[in-house]
Amino acid sequence: MSTLFTAIPISCYNQTERRQRALIRIRLREVLDERGMTQKELAERTGLRPNTVSMLCRDAVTAISKDTLSRIMKALDIRNVSEIIEYVPDE
Repeated sequence: MSTLFTAIPISCYNQTERRQRALIRIRLREVLDERGMTQKELAERTGLRPNTVSMLCRDAVTAISKDTLSRIMKALDIRNVSEIIEYVPDE
């Protein structure tokens, strides 16, 4: 039996292209600030690597797995994914 990796694709390549193509924005840094939590604390609560949390906070990822998203939502007591992932309309 094979295990499927499911991820939410997020287009980003270099900074210029990312600004032009990113339709999904991860708001993790803002959410952590609102809750007074550090990236290190989130990494400890979720079991994620600190580098992973840092990349997510910088919105410097091309995909995020359901497992990672679930861990973050549980640690931050988030019920709706729209609290940390935002759709940005193409201009």
